[in-house]
Amino acid sequence: MDNHTFPMDHLPAPTPWDAALAAARRDDGGDRAAGLGRWWLDRTNGAVALSQVAMRFLGTGAPLGHGMPLADVDPEDRAGVRLAMERIATGETGLGSSCEFRVRHDRLRWLRLQVVAVDGAVCAGILLDITESKNAAARERFNFALTRYLVGADSLDEGVAKILQLVCEELGWEWGAFWALEDGPGAEVLRCRYSWHAPRRALEPFKSASTSLAMRAGQGLVGAVWADGEARWIEDAGADPDMVRAGVARACGLQSAYFFPVTFVASDQRLARPGVLEFFSELQRQPDAKLPGLAESISAMIAQAVERMAQQQRVRQRAQTDEMTGLANRGHFHELIDRLCRQEAPAHAFGVLYVDLDRFKPVNDVFGHEAGNVVLAEFARRLRVLAPPGWRVGRLGGDEFALLSAPGTTRHELEGVAAAACAAASAPFDYRGYRLSVSASVGIGLFPEHGASTRELLHAADAAMYLSKRRGRNLVSCFDGVPGAGLKPLPDEENAA
Repeated sequence: MDNHTFPMDHLPAPTPWDAALAAARRDDGGDRAAGLGRWWLDRTNGAVALSQVAMRFLGTGAPLGHGMPLADVDPEDRAGVRLAMERIATGETGLGSSCEFRVRHDRLRWLRLQVVAVDGAVCAGILLDITESKNAAARERFNFALTRYLVGADSLDEGVAKILQLVCEELGWEWGAFWALEDGPGAEVLRCRYSWHAPRRALEPFKSASTSLAMRAGQGLVGAVWADGEARWIEDAGADPDMVRAGVARACGLQSAYFFPVTFVASDQRLARPGVLEFFSELQRQPDAKLPGLAESISAMIAQAVERMAQQQRVRQRAQTDEMTGLANRGHFHELIDRLCRQEAPAHAFGVLYVDLDRFKPVNDVFGHEAGNVVLAEFARRLRVLAPPGWRVGRLGGDEFALLSAPGTTRHELEGVAAAACAAASAPFDYRGYRLSVSASVGIGLFPEHGASTRELLHAADAAMYLSKRRGRNLVSCFDGVPGAGLKPLPDEENAA
């Protein structure tokens, strides 16, 4: 036998770890095709070997290291991965044990780490990309939550606020905002009405910059998306020339962004465009199908919510509005006074004007109810015109109207508006070429001087109005009795209308 050769049975047998290292070095085309990563753990020293697919999944170029590489694992999931590997190393968990976690490098990816074999001190396992199944489950949860949020919301803002958080948390975006359309001076503008960002992210400067802007159609990315109805994917928001907030986005570490319009065909067949949704990520993401794919669902859900809320508003409007004049009806006007009585401190006084038309009955008797309706509708229009900002106007029934002032209105200001109401009633009303003449008697009740409740205030203003009638009509009187005294029904005086 040659002195330099040895019988094969004298060669040291390869250890399980040697076999693991050899397997890790192989470029297995089947694993690549299947998207299957492999890993091996030496329990004696904590060494971990990775296949090429596993290295790609974890964003590392090192096939061998101490412990599972965690640099690209989502910070919230690192402790869970570390604990899972410790339990595998100590034998606390064995075959079939698994752990799911997120990795962020080229894109957000969900992985499942699972033990498939144990050979002495060596554990073998696989890494599966479960992103698609996670996304499918997320879409199902998303659509369910989206429906629940928007169907249960009392306002569009409330529903959209929940949607922003849902999208960010489910799909891994750090910032979401809704830019809503509103009327601006001389033009329509979009403002950042609602936003959400992960609490751990320092994005307050970006929020301040966003809420301070008013974007016109075509201005910046938000205005451009709203104007042309086309979504935009931005890979580097800090360097995009159309990004108005590029500087602050760069300072806050925001990179990729996705903007899409919220549009739908309303029940009147007109295209409605209530606003624009935007989402930002700290990662430089490549365009993917998840958020753009959901954009259509979000728009459709918001469309349903807008239509539903508009219908509810129409129902509320009908319930609160006098059909003939368009003013607040008696019930709603009482609610408005109730609200102010509950909210306002005595330092913020307000007043109620009770207005009753004089000589209205002859108009109905001579010219008919159609003429009377013309007078009522035109007088309601005049009251709306003369009412200062913040005031509310109501029709209490028949030829009785009322005005509720804004908080902080002085007695002198109340008397000025009351005098204007008298003048508005005295101006002739045209009916088929006839000039119809009436006048108005007005009474004033003050909060809290003349009462601290709706009943007391209306009683005071009504009593003052009848005082104006006794004094000759076409006058303004202020209540001068004891607040709430008696609160008996006022006598029905003959209205020589």
